[in-house]
Amino acid sequence: MSIAVGIFVSSISKDERKALWASIGLLFIIYVGPYILIEYTSQNWEWGFEASARLLSFISPLTAMNIILDGGFNRLPTSGLRGLNAGGMGFSIALLVPHLVAWFLLYRSGCSIARLASDSPRSTWFDAIRERWHYFLFGRGEQRRVHRQWLLDHHPMTWMVMREKLKLKYVWTFVVSVLFIWVMGYMFNGEIMAEPTLLISLGMFVHFFLKIWVASEAASAIAEDRRTGALELVVTTPLGAHGIVHGIFKASLLQFWKPVSLLVLAEVLLVCTIVAPGRDQDMSLLRFQYLAAIGMLVVDMVSIGWVAHLACTENG
Repeated sequence: MSIAVGIFVSSISKDERKALWASIGLLFIIYVGPYILIEYTSQNWEWGFEASARLLSFISPLTAMNIILDGGFNRLPTSGLRGLNAGGMGFSIALLVPHLVAWFLLYRSGCSIARLASDSPRSTWFDAIRERWHYFLFGRGEQRRVHRQWLLDHHPMTWMVMREKLKLKYVWTFVVSVLFIWVMGYMFNGEIMAEPTLLISLGMFVHFFLKIWVASEAASAIAEDRRTGALELVVTTPLGAHGIVHGIFKASLLQFWKPVSLLVLAEVLLVCTIVAPGRDQDMSLLRFQYLAAIGMLVVDMVSIGWVAHLACTENG
């Protein structure tokens, strides 16, 4: 399934980085999405909606494993569809459906590659979807003009890097999603989500992910222009190497500083409420270490971004 998803996304995408993130997102939807939908519908909808959502769990390759772990081959991940339980049919379906989905994705990948190799025109519906997706990413008419003028007022290189209007929302989406998941976990599981070990582990993962993201964003624009040959045109402008680095660095600040500030504020509030000062020496030490890690997040993101810009410019 993972290989099929990766090949399918690569066959319809022209951008390596976007293909990578799209593959990760599609795999997350296939593997975990049905279970998130089941949890939501079981809390908020009638049984009929929940049973329909549970049928979608057969798309996930995790379902067959869950049937085994639940104690037998003849059990389904739902108690509302007992008619399929007999003779181990549930386990067979849980194996068959992911295989069919994976083979379908491989088939569509082959069709896309064959069409590209033969230079045959794309189908009308595919062009319509691609056009709508383009406008979704970059905006239409006056909305796009206002957004790009705002970027040009900051710096020409900022405009080049941030023309995609949704790019400003990606980090916001990630940070808000992490906070939302934690809040939902706290509502359903109580104090276990406030355990220092769990909180610190989650925080370190989020910090590491953001640092990698900053390095990727800082280096990707110059690296891509260098690969396509556009960097030679950029360096002939009056901006110079310093202006190019400064503009892309400003773009990174626009993209990251507000959502990261929200994350830092939320983490500081959480850490300061884990334990009262002086109540437990070990807990106080953990809190101090986490606060230090929050400070290092800010320092590391700035330094990583700046070094990545300089390295790419010098190599270019």
